[in-house]
Amino acid sequence: MRAAYVRYWEVMVESRAQPDRRSLRNFLARYLADPFLTYQVGYAELRRQKHQVIEGRFIPHITSVKVAGNGKDSRAYVADCQDASGVVIRDSRTGKVVKGSRGSARRSVTMTFVRTPDGRWFALDFAESKKKC
Repeated sequence: MRAAYVRYWEVMVESRAQPDRRSLRNFLARYLADPFLTYQVGYAELRRQKHQVIEGRFIPHITSVKVAGNGKDSRAYVADCQDASGVVIRDSRTGKVVKGSRGSARRSVTMTFVRTPDGRWFALDFAESKKKC
């Protein structure tokens, strides 16, 4: 489960190279379940329309993992005190960092995963707390 969570953040970085909405959706569909998949594709499209690119990497510091259920209907809840201090949103036309976009070194994140019948974990939901961890 921990590996699936860490992989999610790697995938989000890798997904930035996808050239269009369709390619992005196909790429992310290997790791995300709907409605989260549709949300992430829409969010990326919105950033493209605003000429904004996300740069940097998220560094996970998992604080807990809870698994509910067993077998194909399992869900997992991952809490993370993530370091996003190296992440910024940049204007692709000017190269300038968007004001207020720098990530926090202590970003409190919770993510929900669902297990598929073949045993793989897919990201299903994401929440960020306003409180720093």
